[in-house]
Amino acid sequence: MGYTSARSNWVFSVALLMLMWGLVGLQRNASSFLGPHIAAEFGLNLSGVGSIALAFAVAWGVGSLLAGRLADRHGTKPMLLIFGAITAVLGWISGLAATIAIFIAIRTALGLAEGGVLSPIMNAARRTAPPAARARVVSLMFIAFIILGMVVAPPLLDGIANSYGWRTGFFIAAGPMAVVVLLLLIFFREPALEQDVANAREDGGAGPRGDGGEGANVGAGASAHADGVRAPLLTILRTKNVWLSALMSICSMGRVFTFMVFGLFLLGSDVANGGYFMLEGPVIPLTVSIALLADGLGGFAFTWIADRTGHRRKVVMYAFLGAMVFGLIFARLPADVPYAILLISIVGFMFCGGAVSPLAVGVIPAEAVNPRDAVTATGTANAIGEILGAGITTYVVGAIAVTAGLHATMMVPVSLMLAGAVLAWALDDVRANRAAPG
Repeated sequence: MGYTSARSNWVFSVALLMLMWGLVGLQRNASSFLGPHIAAEFGLNLSGVGSIALAFAVAWGVGSLLAGRLADRHGTKPMLLIFGAITAVLGWISGLAATIAIFIAIRTALGLAEGGVLSPIMNAARRTAPPAARARVVSLMFIAFIILGMVVAPPLLDGIANSYGWRTGFFIAAGPMAVVVLLLLIFFREPALEQDVANAREDGGAGPRGDGGEGANVGAGASAHADGVRAPLLTILRTKNVWLSALMSICSMGRVFTFMVFGLFLLGSDVANGGYFMLEGPVIPLTVSIALLADGLGGFAFTWIADRTGHRRKVVMYAFLGAMVFGLIFARLPADVPYAILLISIVGFMFCGGAVSPLAVGVIPAEAVNPRDAVTATGTANAIGEILGAGITTYVVGAIAVTAGLHATMMVPVSLMLAGAVLAWALDDVRANRAAPG
């Protein structure tokens, strides 16, 4: 089927969605990068800071699942407008919190709203793009999140906090989101779902599944309800590629948060706080920025391969294996290793690992079910990954760091990458409709 004229403005629409998701990243990480200032005012210890992060991660997961189900019923655009507006308002209100209890309550509610943006925005981006570019477009959402939320946010928010106070940082971070919500209201046109439903009905019996052949276009869930009836939530969760994606999402988010929360301590020279590689001065933030950019570029490179070949299973499996190899190298490097080798191990670890979330959360679960259930499938995979990978796994790794040492924690992401490769091997190789734009 040709690409409809209703999607002719897809580049502009994708750019709007990228900006929105990047600003969600800015909002999400604001409490982390403003954390020292907040902790100083409210008298928080590291345990208190960790509690905020855990509550935030759980709220993200719940919000993603809730918004996914609502978006399948009412459309992605209404959910993006509603949850995006709430994100802007609560982000601004964060700067008004008078006590730590109020601050935690606001940030937990904000987590619900931000998580509520995720599953609708991934599916809006995926369906807005031409079929031959859908995986890459999803990866662009993650790149925007990294650039605005992790590369731009630290110097921006820290500079604002030092000059005007941490509350002003929240006020300024919330403003652009309100503008993007307004632009989305005026200019964004939600892609017609009926075309995807028709493709699912047409492709459902096109050929055998799981063999990687050209006919393996959609999973069982995509054709089982091709008449437009939405499946119950438990039915969606029982779809093979959906629950496998949810487990892969745990592995992916466990990798990211273990490395970002604990692994970076190893780079420093403060031995009392876990310093191991003895890097000093601007070398550490430079290394972090390079690692984050490698994560985004890796996601784009692997999803480009997934779009060109149609394969999801093989691409995500090789990404997991590559991340496992580089992660193992990083975990076993001696302290006096040359910086170039250290950087290569980190870049390789992030480059390969960056491919997992775009595919495991943004693409694979959505392509395994009826298009009318796609946002729910995405929300389900993300919710489980957020709660168990970003939340519980990080908490457990913290306990390992206390008992076995900080360096021992780096074997956790290595183990998670191996588990992810096994899970990817078990996937059905569902392939997207790769018709060229018309």
